[in-house]
Amino acid sequence: MYLHIDLNKEQDSRRAWEEKYPSKGSGIPQVTIVSSDGRELHNKSGGVGLDDLTEYLTKSGKLLGEKALAQIRAAVEAAQKALDAGDVSTAVSTISPVLGTGGAGEDVQKAEEFGKKLIDDAKAKFKEAEEKLASTDGSLEAAVAILEMSRDYAKMKALADDLKKLRTVQNHKDHREVFEQARLLDQAAMRVATKNKKDAIAKYELAVRKWPNTPAATYAQAKLKELGSDTIVIVDSGDSKSTGSSGDAKTAGTTKPTTPKGGAKLDKAVAERTAKGLLESAEVLAGINKAEAKKKAEQVVKLVPGTELAKRAEALLKKL
Repeated sequence: MYLHIDLNKEQDSRRAWEEKYPSKGSGIPQVTIVSSDGRELHNKSGGVGLDDLTEYLTKSGKLLGEKALAQIRAAVEAAQKALDAGDVSTAVSTISPVLGTGGAGEDVQKAEEFGKKLIDDAKAKFKEAEEKLASTDGSLEAAVAILEMSRDYAKMKALADDLKKLRTVQNHKDHREVFEQARLLDQAAMRVATKNKKDAIAKYELAVRKWPNTPAATYAQAKLKELGSDTIVIVDSGDSKSTGSSGDAKTAGTTKPTTPKGGAKLDKAVAERTAKGLLESAEVLAGINKAEAKKKAEQVVKLVPGTELAKRAEALLKKL
């Protein structure tokens, strides 16, 4: 259905129309066709053929019933509320069913704009995560974010290719270990979300024991503290063991690299490996817990003085 509108060039309505849809022809008649949601479909001088009119009707979108429009309005409102609360997953799952309806009108346009914003934000996050994954400092943070985003945006059909790319990244040989760490941390976080504190603590403790003196261990220790665990994970030169209990004490567990019996110094390879883990942990903590980051950086300087690792630690200390 077309609605014919004649505008008097002397009236304000004509001037407002010209500002929004400036004429693109100099002949007579000047014909402008817009869809019900305000999109310009045609703007030329001269007549319009029947075939063109039929095409524009198709492009303008189908008319939806009030029930369908009400569902779209409710979906946009609920999705926006979820997004404002930081719940991306719910926002995506709520808005996805009402996207791509082919309908016309303001409600449909708002839904499509909301969906586009989610997609644009997701693509920006994906790009940032991939860049961080390639860096030394942010690889664990990026891996955790990628797993979370893969879950949050799973129902967004427009992101299917992007999500497939993220799955490929996870299986790359250079990233397998960091994603192994991230998966365990992600599983623990999901246990927290479902109020399964006991399992969450167990998984965080496992991360500390399995990857001592790494960003994964530092991340897990911070989460254990948040959960009120008083577990102390002791890492020695051989196997690792956990002592303490998972109660409500306020003191978090700590990771303690030990030296060989008799107080002998660590050999160079072990010292460098330990220092590297401490430095990576310090860099992760720099934006979270400056005091703990400073402590770990100072340990690096003492452990491997004069090395590149020590220089990086000293540079970090200056920033802290």
